[in-house]
Order: sequence, then structure tokens, then C-alpha cells
Amino acid sequence: MDGLVGILGGMGPEATVSLFSEFIINRNVEHDQDHIPVIILSCPDIPDRTECILNGKTSPLPKLVEYLKILENSGVQCIIIGCNTAHYWFDELNKSSSVNLISMIDSAVLSVKKYNYKRIALLATEGTIFSRLYQNKLDDCGISFMIPDHKQQALISDAIAKIKSGLKPDIEELKEQVLIIMKGNGADCFLLGCTELPLVFYSLSNSFNFINPSKEVALAAINWFENIKKEIK
Repeated sequence: MDGLVGILGGMGPEATVSLFSEFIINRNVEHDQDHIPVIILSCPDIPDRTECILNGKTSPLPKLVEYLKILENSGVQCIIIGCNTAHYWFDELNKSSSVNLISMIDSAVLSVKKYNYKRIALLATEGTIFSRLYQNKLDDCGISFMIPDHKQQALISDAIAKIKSGLKPDIEELKEQVLIIMKGNGADCFLLGCTELPLVFYSLSNSFNFINPSKEVALAAINWFENIKKEIK
């Protein structure tokens, strides 16, 4: 099947569902057959990415490589990884893969550049913040950004943990203690650098500007698919 896209997910499962939904939301089609063919591999047994980066716990890399191979053997021609923090290993995964990998980090940063926001507030896991996955890319593009303070990061990390366990975080507390304060300090857009965060912040999209990397990488994969179809024709 030409243009088959693979999603390596399960980090966490609800965020994987949201990522897949972006393929549907962002396509104007008339029939089932017009949608993009996708294989989703949801693997929740992949070791915690932040625990590895911060505390030297079990590396997720072997599992990530194993599951990429399963997708490759399934016939996919393009793969996206449904976890921002897992992109800490993106270069190694890209080298190990025989098919095209599209970076969620690069896709989100390209979107930031397109909209010309003056200062970005980066909300993400502690692992993503610590490893500077976004900060380095934003620096390279000359984009100003800020990161949460210790108290704000604790609230964000707690929210991510709750979403992963099926609970709902206190959105009003996040709004008051994180979004409003960071906006007051000059942030004109929030980059939601963890795939769980759009699940709770979408309800506030009328009051704040958000960049959703799940949406941006899905759009990049859609663009890849459309280019493949043009080449075939």
C-alpha cells in the first residue's frame, strides 16, 4: 500500500488516540477511501523517558527500536513517534530505521516560525525541558522562549501524571498559576511539548495561543502522503 504511515504510540495511549484524530480532523474528504492509511502500534510497556533522562533508569531505546522494526515490517513508509520526550533518541532511531521518520520537535518549531510569535512558553515534561529538545531548536531559529519556574513545572508534571493515569488535573489551577502568569511575563504562545497537555488545554484555546506538536507532526505526515501520491501519479 503506497503512502502507509506508522504511528509508534502508547506513550501514553490516550495521547496516541488524540494524535491519530489529527489525521482525520485535518483532512477534507468525501469517502472512507480518501483518508490516509495508518498503522498504529500502541506500546505502553516502553520505559519512562523522563526517568531515564533524569535518573538513569531503564532506557526506552531498545523497545523503541524493536517497535519501529515491527512497523517497518508491516510495510509502513513513514513513521511518527507519539511522544515528545522520546525524541531525545530521535537521531539514533533515525539511523536504525530503513524508512522516513518525521520529527515532532522539528514540525512544532517550524509552526512557531510560521506564525511569528514573539516569545514562546514551553510546557513539557521535566525530561524534555532538561534535555533541551525544544530550547536548542528554538535558539537555532532565533526564537525567544521561556520555561516554567520550579513551582509551575511541578504543576505541569503532576498534570501529565494524572492524565496518564486517567484522572483530570485542575485546569483552573493550571490556568491561574501557569498560563496567566507566563502570559503576563510576555509569552504570546504556549508550545505544548508533551502529548498529554493538549488533552486538557484544548478547552482554553479561545483565551490562549497554543502550538500542538501532535497536530503539527500529523500535518507533516499528511503533507508527506500527498507528495507521495503526486509522485505516483
